[in-house]
Amino acid sequence: MTGTEPEAGAARPKEKNEGLARSLIRVALPRWRGKRYSLSKLFFNFYLLAMGSFVAIAFTADFVISTAQRGITDDYARRFMRGTITLIEDELFRQPRREWQKRLKEIDDKFSYKLGIVERMSLDRMLTPSQVIKLDAGDIAIDHDGDIMYHRLGTSSQVLVVGPLAANRNPELKDRLPLELRLRLLTWSLIGLIFAVALWFWIRPVWRDLEGLRQTALDLGDGHFDAVSPPVRTQLFAPLSDTMNSMAERIRQLLATHRELSCGISHELRTPIARMRFALEMLSETEQREERERLWAMMEADLDELDHGSAFFQRQAGRVVDRRGRFRPPARPQA
Repeated sequence: MTGTEPEAGAARPKEKNEGLARSLIRVALPRWRGKRYSLSKLFFNFYLLAMGSFVAIAFTADFVISTAQRGITDDYARRFMRGTITLIEDELFRQPRREWQKRLKEIDDKFSYKLGIVERMSLDRMLTPSQVIKLDAGDIAIDHDGDIMYHRLGTSSQVLVVGPLAANRNPELKDRLPLELRLRLLTWSLIGLIFAVALWFWIRPVWRDLEGLRQTALDLGDGHFDAVSPPVRTQLFAPLSDTMNSMAERIRQLLATHRELSCGISHELRTPIARMRFALEMLSETEQREERERLWAMMEADLDELDHGSAFFQRQAGRVVDRRGRFRPPARPQA
């Protein structure tokens, strides 16, 4: 009977210690329960975030640059088209004014953009005040989109209209995709494809390392302290993997120390308790004074042994508790 009761008592501290360590792990490590995180989901989320940010930055920069260079582009377009507009104007001046529309239609067939004549008063609401001043001064006025040019024909009330110059605004070329748009689509498609391939080869080993660390953390949280983090493929997670393995090893050492301490307590308490029980039985059966005094002295010695053992085990427990300081983060140096 004395041999079986301490064994059951020793099993309870073991279960209690493992439960305490399991609770500490569950609090210290993040809880990410559930199914395995999909690699494709991680890839697409990161790809959409990175590519969307890159496209937004590129379009913003393009808008800022195009806005800042609008004046330079308009001046270049005026110089580029001035010779053509002057030749058309000279050709019209060789004809009577009533023949201008007919002659302009003949000339229009030779250009890839439209030519027309409108009244000056109809442009007050279509052009900005600065462009109206240029138009009345005999210069070339350009609309807000920079695609249609206006030039007053001498001192008359009629204005020569050239454009739209862009192919996508030309009614005759509506079915054709603009070259600039095709180049942009091709460029962005190549950039997106190259970025996706590079991102896949970069994020796949990172995902493997994260999944391995996640599974190890779940195993430790469930009380499987023999779990070991798999070898990492990226140096980014190497310190985390080493720290997790070191933490698991120290927890195993702590549990082993607790088991040894529990076994030692059980063994050291079992012998004096058994002697005291035997002395009590003998004390109830004897009437001799000397024998009773000897039994009393024996029980007092056993009590002293229990006191010394209790103090020793308290010191040992203090040493075990001190080892928990290894799990605490180092204190920051005071300034």
